[in-house]
Order: sequence, then C-alpha cells, then structure tokens
Amino acid sequence: MKKLLTLKILALFTFLLPAAASAQTYIIFNDRVMIPVVISGSPPLFGVSPAGFLPYAPVRVCTAGASGSPCSPLEPIVDLSNNPLTIAPGNFGQVTTNFVGQFQFKCPAGDGMLIQVAMSGGNSPQISYNTSCGASIGTGLLATLPLSLLQNGFTNTLTANVTGARTWTLQDTTDTFVFRNTTDTLTNKTLTGAVFDHLTSTSANPAQTGSIRLASNVDAIEWRNNANSNDIGLSKNTADFLNYGGAGIQSAVFQSSSANPAQSGTLRLASNVDAIEWRNNAGTTDIGISKNASDQLIFNGNQVLDARTAGSCAAGSAATTVNVNSAPTCAAFASGATKVQALIITTGICTTGGAETKCTSGPYSWPAAFADANYAVTCSAANPTGGGTNPGMYGPYPTTQTASQISVIIQSGSASAAGTVTTGTIWCIGVHP
Repeated sequence: MKKLLTLKILALFTFLLPAAASAQTYIIFNDRVMIPVVISGSPPLFGVSPAGFLPYAPVRVCTAGASGSPCSPLEPIVDLSNNPLTIAPGNFGQVTTNFVGQFQFKCPAGDGMLIQVAMSGGNSPQISYNTSCGASIGTGLLATLPLSLLQNGFTNTLTANVTGARTWTLQDTTDTFVFRNTTDTLTNKTLTGAVFDHLTSTSANPAQTGSIRLASNVDAIEWRNNANSNDIGLSKNTADFLNYGGAGIQSAVFQSSSANPAQSGTLRLASNVDAIEWRNNAGTTDIGISKNASDQLIFNGNQVLDARTAGSCAAGSAATTVNVNSAPTCAAFASGATKVQALIITTGICTTGGAETKCTSGPYSWPAAFADANYAVTCSAANPTGGGTNPGMYGPYPTTQTASQISVIIQSGSASAAGTVTTGTIWCIGVHP
C-alpha cells in the first residue's frame, strides 16, 4: 500500500512548553494520508486505481534515523494542549487519523522525523516516510528529501543534491514549472551568461543546423541604428541572397571562399576561378575581369595587353595606341631618328631678377637629335628656391628648339612674394610624331 501526500502545512503557531516540561520550541505538524482503493471485480479507471482516505489509522512518530518495524525510538511530541503523547500498551502509534485521514500534533521545531502509519486496528506499518518539523512560525513546509508524491497511482519523487542551506523562491502567480529536458516557450525572460547549443526560430522551416537557426525570407538579425530612430537588419531573401538594410558592410578584407585565394589586399580572389563582374549596358549579359592560369588579366574573355607586354611591338617601333582587347597599334621609328627621349637639366639654370621677371637657360642638347625641330616638348621642375617670403615660379617653358637642342624659360611669382627664384632640376620630355 502506498501513501498519497496531499497536504503538509507546518509552522502555523509557535509556543513554549511550560518550564517544567521543556524550553524547546514546538510547532504544529499537519498531514493527511491516502491509499489506493481496489474495487473488487473492476479494472482500474484509465489504468489507474482510485485513492481513498485512510481513516482512524494509528500514526507512530519516531526520531530521524529510527529503525525497526514498528520503529523506535519515539519522537517527543505533544498534543495541541502541550500534553506529551505516548503509546498505550498494545497500541501502534501516539496519534490516530480522523475520518478523512488527517492527523496533527506538535513537535520540536527543526527535528527530523520518521512517520509510520498502520491500518485501523493494526500494528504493522503500511506507510513509512521521513519528514521534518518546521523551524519557526511562517517557515511553511519542512520535509526531508527525497519526498514521494503519489497521484493517479503513480509515485513521483522530489529530490535534490543539497550541500548547504538554500532558499528556493516561487513567484506569486499561477504558472507551470519548466524542466531541463522539456520543450518550453519562455516569455519575458532575461538570460544572463546563458550557454546554448543552438537557438531556433519559431517560424516555419527554420535552418536545421548552426547555432542560430532562422527561416528564409522571414527572420532577421536586427540592430538599432546609431540615431536610435530605426532598426537595421540582416536577412536572407527567396533568391538566397543576404540583404543588409544599413549603409553598407565594411571590412579590412573581403576574401573569396574558393581554394587558394590571395593572401594580401582588400579583395582577395583565387586564380583562374574568381572574377569581378559587371552587367553590360544592354542588360543582356555579364562582363568580367579575371586572371587566368598564366597570370594574365582577362577582360570579357580577352587578354588585357599594353605597350609593356613582351613582344607587343617589333624592334624599332613603339605603341601609338593601347587596346584593351587586342594587341597595341604599333608604328616604326623614323629611319635614323629618335621618336621619344628625355632631357634632365641640373646645371646652368638661370635665376630671375625679382618679382614677375623671366630668365632663359640653355641651349641644352638632347641625348640624340630628332629628325627635325617638329617635336612636342613638356618640361617640369623641382621646388623653386630664392628670395622673398614665399618664392614662387611659373614654368619652365620650352623656347627656341632645334632638332638637337632646346632652351627653357622660368619666371618669378607675383609682387606679393617679391624675390629672385631658381630651381635645382628641370625635366623635359620630347616626342616626335
């Protein structure tokens, strides 16, 4: 026979025994016992035997750790008038349940107890359980774990591995306990320092792997924008593209997932695999730039060539036009003449006489004579030096030129920065058609 614990209320009142009896604090202990009821000839309802109260049953109260059947030694308990409760010869217990299986007595606060219950008129314990006497007024239920709870014919055990004094506080509301191995929906909860295997969205068809499992075209990861005026989210659309609602994504490195991507640079692509693509102007196809296995740039399927490409122009000729999708346009040098050359001038450079004055340097000879004097010249100079608060210089400008020589002019800056001016180096480039 099993016991169904339906009510256990401790610590409603506290009082002191008279000095002649004890100075121990005693409190009221209430309990009620029930047993499964077997109806002869009838199967259990829904597979569970009904339970009934155990009326007029003797209750024996022993100290914690007592042994034997019946148990001993007895716990020093008293009735509600503080009279010691003992066992009369031939009886089983100190108290007896009433017609609905209830019993009560007073016990030393904080004492552990072993309670045994026999059938009415019996001397053999049918129910045995451990419990404790409440410590003081308002402490409520105080029971020894593990605690067995019986309902619908099933025995449920409440246990804990307690290593110290603990306080377990319940909320002042009607609610359901959440257990570790159940699937539950948490509402209005703040999790601090939580560790999860994964988080799964409640939307239909969430991801089946990963730490955060979201549904396509429905769920998003959201941040508050810096102005605190709107949310900015990262989501995935039905075309399986990521969409970000902010100003853009910044990173020190954007690296391809292909094998062997570049190991430096901001955009790191793999050889002969990855490409940068544009849509053509007609909107009919894509045009891309990539690198082939020969380390050549390919644009729209063609090698990108320039005047420096080995063998692009024959000896004695130079590129006049650089073409993206074909070899450069080449032209031969004039017979016996130079087409392009440079002249570096570091000596004999004149100094102007003052603000807004000019001076001429030269003539200077080219490394080789051009075919004639019909060539274009461009000159530049190093930073100017000279008198005045802020020496400035106009030029140098090419002046009198022949097939083999050229002169240059430099000019001082405005009167606001009056002073002489010169420069240490002049570079000139001559190009003959």
